Amino acid sequence: DEPQGALEDPSWNGQGDSGKSWWENAEPSSQDQGQETKQEWDAWEKWEKPADDAWSKWEKPADDAWEKWEKPADVAWGSSNAWQTQQQPAETAEDANKKRHETYRKEYYDYQEWYKQAGITPDTNNACTFSEESGDRGIDFELYNAVPVRVSGDGAETLPKHLDSFEDLFARFDGIPGQLQENLRLLKFQYPTPVQKYAVIAGLAGRDVMCCAQTGSGKTAAYLIPMLSSMMKNHRATGALTEPFEGPCEPDTLILAPTRELALQIYDDAVRFCYGTDYRVVRVYGQEARGNQIRDFSKGADICVATPGRFADYVEAEIISVQKTYCLVLDEADRMLELGFQEIIQELIEKRGMPQNNERQTMMFSATFPKEIQDTAMNYLHNHLFVEVGKLGSPAATVTQVVEQVEKKDKLDTLVTLIDSWMQNSRPTGQERMLVFTNSKNQTKALDEYLWDKEVAKTGALHGDLDQPKRESNLALFREGKIDVMLATDVAARGLDISKVSHVVNFDLPKDPQVYVHRIGRTGRIGHRGTAYSFVTMEDGWWTDNEQMLKELPHFMEGAPNTQVPDWLLEKCNTLTAGEWGAKGDDTSDARDAWSKWTPSTNDGEQTKSQGQDNDSAWQDSAWQDNSWERPAPQYQ
Repeated sequence: DEPQGALEDPSWNGQGDSGKSWWENAEPSSQDQGQETKQEWDAWEKWEKPADDAWSKWEKPADDAWEKWEKPADVAWGSSNAWQTQQQPAETAEDANKKRHETYRKEYYDYQEWYKQAGITPDTNNACTFSEESGDRGIDFELYNAVPVRVSGDGAETLPKHLDSFEDLFARFDGIPGQLQENLRLLKFQYPTPVQKYAVIAGLAGRDVMCCAQTGSGKTAAYLIPMLSSMMKNHRATGALTEPFEGPCEPDTLILAPTRELALQIYDDAVRFCYGTDYRVVRVYGQEARGNQIRDFSKGADICVATPGRFADYVEAEIISVQKTYCLVLDEADRMLELGFQEIIQELIEKRGMPQNNERQTMMFSATFPKEIQDTAMNYLHNHLFVEVGKLGSPAATVTQVVEQVEKKDKLDTLVTLIDSWMQNSRPTGQERMLVFTNSKNQTKALDEYLWDKEVAKTGALHGDLDQPKRESNLALFREGKIDVMLATDVAARGLDISKVSHVVNFDLPKDPQVYVHRIGRTGRIGHRGTAYSFVTMEDGWWTDNEQMLKELPHFMEGAPNTQVPDWLLEKCNTLTAGEWGAKGDDTSDARDAWSKWTPSTNDGEQTKSQGQDNDSAWQDSAWQDNSWERPAPQYQ
């Protein structure tokens, strides 16, 4: 067959009764009769010949084509939006969800059918590695021995004695599987932290647990050890199946976390704890390719680590079921039970067939547990024990806290000076890292751009505008020491365990005092010393930070090592009333507005921003425009 001509329309294939093409049946034209006019000649002179075979292939439509045409309803043609009225109704959100979930189910069961035909049985997560830094305890680890621990609840006094060492755990409790013991040794777990001493015992006793412990104190291991011990004792391993897995994924244990980064970190820890066993760990969180996730958990799972939104979507699609989930863990539980997440948690627990709270074990862990969140948590717990480590909601005892009063226009220069001093004087191994927090994505972007361009340090950013692969890539570079200074919003404030973070800087004080505790807890972890700097922002004598945050600062600083509460802060907290704080607007809503009068000097003496330029022309420099943040990802050698 020859290729179709450029002007040929496959819908026009009709011919007349004679079998001739349309021009063979046509009346003679005026040209044939020699009656051409000047206008016709002009028209033909402007005409361009079509492709050689285009007209020769065109065919007359069927004789009855026009006879079958029907005029649209009069109202349609008489309306100014005639074409819109001919369209289908817009798809509702319910219809879109239904269609999406049908796609999930088809993909899920297609994978299972393929595994079945190929005879592929579930694999396990035995390709993990154990870092040399695993189980690393800092020089101040012994400080934990002085941290008070209080266990309350019915029967708290009958619990076995707390742990003194992990070998003590293995000797006293025969329910710890041998492979889990071996993995804890591979992770170099020798002496438990205070939260591990008591929470592990409570969990092994089968009790529900609500635990509030300082940041960086080993809470993840405190729930993984009893959770895995119970699962390995009572639940058949999916990886031991001799036939391909079929039906909805039904994890025995569900661990929920508020952020993707924390979920991924917990997943990595759980994989290491399950090393050498037949138990499967899967992860489910937003912005990771759904196809990859569905392909993985279509093989079945024993442990699922997830963020609430993506997990609930799969449950609604009926490809994951919680009807056989007998252990539920909420990490950063205070955040999980706040408005937004709490509705999803309630739906999963109460309306999706999860075993009742007296039939499952529920554990909740966080560094902060406000009273109202404790009250909400009671709805999901059964006869629980409350493990309180140290002062409720207090920062880690290994973090030195420093606050500095800084004029708004001087904040950038102050940060640059601080980083320069840290790079030169506070990095004895050259591997130490710094984490700088701001209150907005724009602020984070702008700081990252400025510090990178001026070669102050090797920087990276972590905020909500980055897609998940980029966030994971930047976080990996930071963990590996290829980024010295990470600029971040509060997506990095909770739960992340990154070794060698020696300094945390609050470029902007958070609005919520509890967030302050979580932010500075990214340093001083597991007995290592850390330092947290916080800028208290002033502008023309006005205090621009949140009043409650400022009033709580002295309480957070009390008892911290090498920490002194400055007199100016105490004076303000003791003498000023709420109306006299004089908040002068939020200077962190947009970095460009916040820095509109800054004149930070560059290395070559030029200024990056003209002082006093309040008109739009002041922002023509592309370095300060929203579309300028697409700099190439740094490539480190």
